[in-house]
Amino acid sequence: MAGLVALALCVGMVAGCGQGGSSEDGNSERIYLVARNIDDGAPKYFEAQEQCPVCDANELQAQHYADVDGKRIYFHDAECEEAFKENRSRYLEKLDKRKQEASGEEK
Repeated sequence: MAGLVALALCVGMVAGCGQGGSSEDGNSERIYLVARNIDDGAPKYFEAQEQCPVCDANELQAQHYADVDGKRIYFHDAECEEAFKENRSRYLEKLDKRKQEASGEEK
């Protein structure tokens, strides 16, 4: 029985179980927990970004982003990306507050 479990685990790892979808760049539909782990070549607005600035989900996707001042902010999904574009200042303020908290600065 243990042999079957080990075989199933090996097959799951080889098949990429739990990695989400894929694309040519390897980032499409993959869930990330921290922006710094997204390897898309873009400078990050907040390297330690762990949450979507719109819905607060702890999942970021490389294909959902906005560039601000030449730096990239990531979102949970397309709806969050659109909401950010519609009310950019609101969500930038929220993200900037998180950035300050992460660096230990007080406003």
